[in-house]
Amino acid sequence: MSIKLPTIQTLPFLFKAIAVFHLLLFCYSLYNAIGFSLNTFVWLFPLNYGIYTAIWIWVSYFKKKAAIAYIVYTCLNLILWIKPSQVASFNDFRSITLFPIDCILVFLLLFIYKQLK
Repeated sequence: MSIKLPTIQTLPFLFKAIAVFHLLLFCYSLYNAIGFSLNTFVWLFPLNYGIYTAIWIWVSYFKKKAAIAYIVYTCLNLILWIKPSQVASFNDFRSITLFPIDCILVFLLLFIYKQLK
């Protein structure tokens, strides 16, 4: 019994659907942040989702550099998710990361990394 790994030929729709998911999260967080002052912590929500959306749209073109950028950005978010106690307002950061979903997407990218351009 062997596990069949995904190939690039089977993933274009999935990658586009994930890009739409990221875009919807960005729009939702932007909608929720409207009305707050720009110097509040609330604006980190749309900033974070905007960066994730931009990187994932780049990943949708099956570029290795984009996959590396997504993995690095997810690792940075994971570090902030695990160790936010040094800055009190970063305790709220735990609610803006998609910790399990992002980690699953990183593993997907690692499985298909050699197939990327």
